[in-house]
Amino acid sequence: MFTILHTGNSLGIRKTTFREFNSSTLAVSKILALEKVKSVLTLF
Repeated sequence: MFTILHTGNSLGIRKTTFREFNSSTLAVSKILALEKVKSVLTLF
């Protein structure tokens, strides 16, 4: 997934798609953070 985005980026993606990519990575990081919190909570 990331390699496809990277090759597309080297081809020259428009700023709008780059902004969408940034927002999607933010969403993924938020989900990962939530999963970390869940795993920590399950330890207790």
